[in-house]
Amino acid sequence: MIESPEKQKIAMSSKTWVIALMGKSGCGKSTILDALAHMSDFDKYAHRVRTDTTRSRRENEKEDAYNFISHEEFAEKLLNGQYLEAIELNGIFYGTPADEIKKDKINIGIWTPGGVEELQKYEFDFQVMPIYLETSDKQRWLRLLQRQDFASVERLYKRHKFDEEEFYEVDRLLPFYYKNEDDVDYYSNLGLLHKLIRILTLDMEAEGQDL
Repeated sequence: MIESPEKQKIAMSSKTWVIALMGKSGCGKSTILDALAHMSDFDKYAHRVRTDTTRSRRENEKEDAYNFISHEEFAEKLLNGQYLEAIELNGIFYGTPADEIKKDKINIGIWTPGGVEELQKYEFDFQVMPIYLETSDKQRWLRLLQRQDFASVERLYKRHKFDEEEFYEVDRLLPFYYKNEDDVDYYSNLGLLHKLIRILTLDMEAEGQDL
């Protein structure tokens, strides 16, 4: 985890929610989040948190999947304390800008376990709900081999090794576990997340927030 010189503080309600999706490579977290964000009422109640990254956009990857920025831009924002959490993975930097968390919406995004752990430490008291998408190694590898950036067995093995280390103690974050093995699980999880957003919205409204 990268430490910035001074982490930015932002005003938050005690009922500001962050749904943090986690899962090993190929578990389907980006696919689910993309579909959820395109539901007709998503923008009314929720906000998709986009992290900054210094990596290049993958083939067929949507432009709004991340905020794709240069190393220079990332370094400047890090030095200015604009990231809630930042991490380096295999020479690529990722960070969550503080202004990506909206106090009047249900925030949902994708993080590593380390990123979730950092979010849970913050003083300005937004509530993090970790959700771990479980998928078998076989199914994940089949999905990854269809992606251009995982076309080689060597690349797949390196990512597998990283995932095993990164998610070794994911239980410590006390996540909810969602199985995401096939299309049935996918549509079920999509529905569950949509309902969860509405439930948390009602919770925020009960606290007097006007959405």
